[in-house]
Amino acid sequence: MCQYLTPPRKGVYYFRRPIPERLRPIIGQREWFYSLKVKDREEAKQLIPFETIRTNRLIAAAEKALADAQPIDPTAKARQRVAAEKAALQAQWEDENIAYWDNENAARDALQAEHEEKDRQLVERLPEVAGLVDRAVGHERERADRYKQQWLDVQAALRAKRRSESAGDSQDAETASPLHALPNSSFASQRTPQGNSTTVTVTGLFKAYAATGNLTPAIVTEWTKKVDRFVEFLGHDDAARVTTENIREWRNHVRDEALPGDKRRSAQTVNSGYLSPLRSAFRHGVEEGMVAHDPTKTVARVTQPKAPKIREKDFTKEEQRIILAAASAVDTSGSGGRQALVRRWVPWICAYTGARVNEITQLRADDVQQIDGYWVIKITPEAGRVKTKEFRYVPVHEHLLAQGFLALVKKQGEGRFSMIPRRATRTANAGNIKRPVSA
Repeated sequence: MCQYLTPPRKGVYYFRRPIPERLRPIIGQREWFYSLKVKDREEAKQLIPFETIRTNRLIAAAEKALADAQPIDPTAKARQRVAAEKAALQAQWEDENIAYWDNENAARDALQAEHEEKDRQLVERLPEVAGLVDRAVGHERERADRYKQQWLDVQAALRAKRRSESAGDSQDAETASPLHALPNSSFASQRTPQGNSTTVTVTGLFKAYAATGNLTPAIVTEWTKKVDRFVEFLGHDDAARVTTENIREWRNHVRDEALPGDKRRSAQTVNSGYLSPLRSAFRHGVEEGMVAHDPTKTVARVTQPKAPKIREKDFTKEEQRIILAAASAVDTSGSGGRQALVRRWVPWICAYTGARVNEITQLRADDVQQIDGYWVIKITPEAGRVKTKEFRYVPVHEHLLAQGFLALVKKQGEGRFSMIPRRATRTANAGNIKRPVSA
């Protein structure tokens, strides 16, 4: 119905509706055109339906007057009846439309009144909320002042202790009383757990964590070396004296340390190999009450831009062909010994099983088995390190059988494959071999 709304003139909206030509002699004008006396478009749009209804009724009256002034034949009479029914339906729809908008406006007014009442209540509560905020700020200010005074007490005690040491009245620096024993320093005394009268070392923290069994023996060995290097870098082994700044200095040192070829350690190496041992040790120490704080907690990890990807991670078909062809060309009958067997068989077995290199080089003859007529390889933690710490069976591909893999297994007899380098046997357990495998 907004088709009868005209653009504003001097800011005021108008109603404009043409009158059918046949009714103009009766109504006495060509169109209705008059001001709605409002300057708001939304308000004007709400007035248009009412003006449309009013002019519809004038048109209906004019139609009736025109019909009364003309002779009525049967066809015209039927048209009049249809027109009358249409006009009645139109009037009914208009009345219902007016009632609908009246209800909508009443509901909107009620909702607006409800919102205004809530706003008024909130405004009334503002002084109360402001009081609560002021009290909370006051409590926090008192708390900060209390901590500040405690810190001043610690500083004063430290200055007194240094003056005493310079006068020769204190113990040697290595056996001096810890910070928590200083007078007027309740803040400092909270840093050492109750009952912990002996010095806890960094290496001791790591040994306690390693004893939980969460690490493999190889990782324990590697991380122990990193912890020892940290202690050497720090210059002491007292866990209670390690600060967050010490951890940051260690992180930056191993990150920036020059390696052969003027290379630097990657972020993954620094985070996993040098920071993780310390994080795990101190976190375990706090959980077990061995130390009071974890200096690694807020130390950020090393980050570096992601390296550009210039090729697929997997070998290409051509690279696979070159590697396996080279493996097939290895002569195992000469003096190559163990290394010749490694170069000949490990690439092919890994290619067909998807196993890791160490999982193949630590195989025992008894791990190659025939189950329900099929040859399989049992990869198990009994033989050595398996990343998932779970055994699994892998079928032996028919091409491996065609190359003589079973003959290789039979030649081993009981125990480990002779293609395993001797240095790898220190972490593997031969297990109980009851019989040799026969092809």
